[in-house]
Amino acid sequence: MKILVIDDDPQFHMVFKQMIESAIPRPIVISAYNLTDAKTIYEKHRDVKVIIMDGCLDSAEPNTAPLVREIRKTYQGIIVANSSNEDGQKQLVEAGCRHASPSKKECAQFVLNIIKENPD
Repeated sequence: MKILVIDDDPQFHMVFKQMIESAIPRPIVISAYNLTDAKTIYEKHRDVKVIIMDGCLDSAEPNTAPLVREIRKTYQGIIVANSSNEDGQKQLVEAGCRHASPSKKECAQFVLNIIKENPD
């Protein structure tokens, strides 16, 4: 199972990956840390099961909703809004994230629950 994490915080990537690897057999967690890499990596890995999307990449202001809208043109899978910026979280949901993590700290468990509900 492939999961694409789009977030500019390396610590978040590390903790998320550790939690997912301890709960799912042989997951592939792919990391993107900025908008440019996120677009490129998504184009190479359109077969991901879940995309985790931060609201603000390399910015204090929300800036990833346009990327969600772009991804939604070709991807019908699970995109989880995962922004600590309340406005960013709202924008991500409006742009096409069907799920919104309650917090960064709870994101991995939130995603595991979604995966259990959507096993295919």
